[in-house]
Amino acid sequence: MSPASRVLWRAASSTPLSLPMPSSQRKKPSVKQPLPVSDRIQRHFKSLVAQIDGGHLSNAIKTCDKILRLEPTDTDALGTKLALLLQNEQYAAALALSETLLDGEGHASFQGLFGKAYALYRLTREQEAADVVKIIEPEGDHEGRGVLHMEAQIEYRRGNYQKARALYSQIYDSSPPDSDEQSDSLINLTASQTHVNFLEAGFLRSLHMLPQTIINSLEDAPAPPLLSTHAVPVPTSSQPPSTEQEKKKVRMSRVPKGVVPGVTPPPDPERWIKKSERTVIHHGGRRKKTAGGGATQGSLVEGGSKSSGGKNKKKK
Repeated sequence: MSPASRVLWRAASSTPLSLPMPSSQRKKPSVKQPLPVSDRIQRHFKSLVAQIDGGHLSNAIKTCDKILRLEPTDTDALGTKLALLLQNEQYAAALALSETLLDGEGHASFQGLFGKAYALYRLTREQEAADVVKIIEPEGDHEGRGVLHMEAQIEYRRGNYQKARALYSQIYDSSPPDSDEQSDSLINLTASQTHVNFLEAGFLRSLHMLPQTIINSLEDAPAPPLLSTHAVPVPTSSQPPSTEQEKKKVRMSRVPKGVVPGVTPPPDPERWIKKSERTVIHHGGRRKKTAGGGATQGSLVEGGSKSSGGKNKKKK
């Protein structure tokens, strides 16, 4: 027995044969258990923070919907979705969602009321927004300043510039110096003061003293018709054209040899184009016939000599 055969024989004799196990004794693969709801919500919140930091607002709103499907009363998810809808300018959806934000006692929360007022303000429903602002009860200074800003914006939009000026003046006096809030309130305060000065002018004051029926008739009156204008003919000048439009004198140093300016016809403007592409094709004359009358090579001519095509001719 060769050494290779001996090694194979020992390996076969030392290793028992493995028979397939019956199906009843096989271990079934373990089924992966789903994560608890709390862990899934925590994972969604981590994704939500990353999406908000990256500016992916639409995806963040979808993540809020995933959390709310698992926990419909999660106040953090509801408040975050409301803020995202307002930031994404989806005011109708934000208005509908603000009704579901309640506090622990079942009443409307501050975030829900403030979001509702802002959505109504952006939907140009200023009166409803002003009614909501009146029932908001801020809990801290930060919330109170937000309500003050909202009330000032609503009054400015409604045309109550005196009240808006007073509110912006209060915000300006109470804001930190050299802050963005102070600079913004100063701009709004200046705009309100400008409108107040315009309304308090003498002619406007006298206009507002008129009866309300006259004011309404003036406001509803159509615009006056425009005066018809007639076209005035412009006299044409009979003067000869200026000397600048006259032809300049041709420099003879630039004229080619054999060309007389004004006498020699100008060159063909299509001389640089292929003949097949020109608009006008000039056919040249036919070639003159030779003395042989077009005879082929080797034909007889006068004198009895044979033509050899011009080859091996002796010079005389």
